[in-house]
Amino acid sequence: MKEAMYPKILIIGQDFNLISGGGITLSNLFKGWPKEKIAVATSASMHGISTPNICGHYYINKEPPMPLMPIISRGGEDRIGKRVLRKICSVVVYFLKSLGLGPLLYGPDISDDLLRWAVEYDPDIIYTQLADINIARQVLIISDHIKKPIAVHIMDDWPLALYRKGLLAGFARRVMNDLFTKILDRASVYLAISEKMHREYALRYKKDFIVFHNPVEIETWLPFSKKDYKLHGSMRVLYSGRIGRGISASIANVAAAIELLSREGYAIEFHIRESKGMIPQSLQSKLNGYKFVKIDPPVSYEECQQRLSNADLLIIANDFDKDGKLFLSLSMPTKAPEYMITGVPILIYAPVDSALSEYASGKDLAHVVNNEDISELKKALSILYNDGNLRERLGKKAQQVAIKEHNAEIIRERFRQELCSAIPRIDKRRAL
Repeated sequence: MKEAMYPKILIIGQDFNLISGGGITLSNLFKGWPKEKIAVATSASMHGISTPNICGHYYINKEPPMPLMPIISRGGEDRIGKRVLRKICSVVVYFLKSLGLGPLLYGPDISDDLLRWAVEYDPDIIYTQLADINIARQVLIISDHIKKPIAVHIMDDWPLALYRKGLLAGFARRVMNDLFTKILDRASVYLAISEKMHREYALRYKKDFIVFHNPVEIETWLPFSKKDYKLHGSMRVLYSGRIGRGISASIANVAAAIELLSREGYAIEFHIRESKGMIPQSLQSKLNGYKFVKIDPPVSYEECQQRLSNADLLIIANDFDKDGKLFLSLSMPTKAPEYMITGVPILIYAPVDSALSEYASGKDLAHVVNNEDISELKKALSILYNDGNLRERLGKKAQQVAIKEHNAEIIRERFRQELCSAIPRIDKRRAL
């Protein structure tokens, strides 16, 4: 049997972790790759939650210095002068950030040492999820320096959604899009997170993006599959994952709908497990007023399998406002295949034109609510509460789709082949 080739990968930006969507997807796609053939250049803040068992080489960038630091340094040895300059600069920086120019205040975090490290590692290809100006600049500078192809993997539609707050935010957005266009022109591999993103980016950027989403290890998850679809006591509804931009108002609405049902005599409770244990204060204050909402502590990625399967209904929710739609309309939640493989029925509460709704409705794998109205959400929860056969049908259908379309063993091999295709003259001896 022919041995598979594994090119040397340099990942810039996103680190491996089992908390964030990008980190989980990265970890699941590269699992099994030879450690010595993966290197990551990332920031100290991203590396703090790393899963280093996947990667053999790291370069940790220092956090960028405070903007206008050179001006402060001119204060010489005069401590009072430096203190005054620091306060003045802080005010100026705050003002510029309020205008939306914050991302332009920091230069690319590139040192000669980092460039030497990249040259010495000598990758076959650069992989990046990008997502901000600083990472985009790093990718361009490093790729210029080492002359290697680039694989771009987009998780959310940040080219359209980022840098929209502030009177002059359009300047930062223009810089970001210019950098993104340059990277796309140099890239050899284009990866998208959903079919809708694939279609949209083909029109917007004239590039053929191939879909790679978070895969699941079927043999690891199946032992935890839902077997009993009867309700025993209260119906346990669970949301597990990130809460923040694009996922906040919708969670509040789910909580409100469940609270209304509970007051009508339904035995139902809503459990929320935020991946980092950090619920925005504005949402927390609303949840505090609900008797039947329970905030569960974060658990390890491995523990998620059993915890998800113990639920009677899993929730995926996207906000319906303009910002939420901009950010998440082309996204597929990392949690979706993990929810699906459990066999637990899923309720999706999201705009009709989102990639998530499109996928779930097309596969008939979840009960989908596309109307923001809480009464519609309440009605859907009531239907699922009363219809055990529907819960079982949806749960089993979602699991079947997960096995067929999100099998990690199959997807990892496709992913490896896709990266290899960008390196036509790869040295086979060093790739084995």
